[in-house]
Amino acid sequence: MFSKQICPRFIIWRRIFAILDEAWRKSGNKDNPPPTVFNFQGWTKSSNNKKQALWKETLTWADKNGFKAMIPELYDDDMFEGD
Repeated sequence: MFSKQICPRFIIWRRIFAILDEAWRKSGNKDNPPPTVFNFQGWTKSSNNKKQALWKETLTWADKNGFKAMIPELYDDDMFEGD
């Protein structure tokens, strides 16, 4: 079986969320905040499909709201893998 990249690892995703959330708050836009990232308990209990769906939602949000450039380049070691 092959593994695939699902989303950033937990701690890296939390950092990305903090970057996006701060940029959103500084933008003055009070509507449409970035998608909330998992807390550790949510991370451990959620499926890979949920993680991947929420990551895609985050990328879409960042793109639509002009914050995509705020997401740092992610390397293979930064990514969580699963089946």
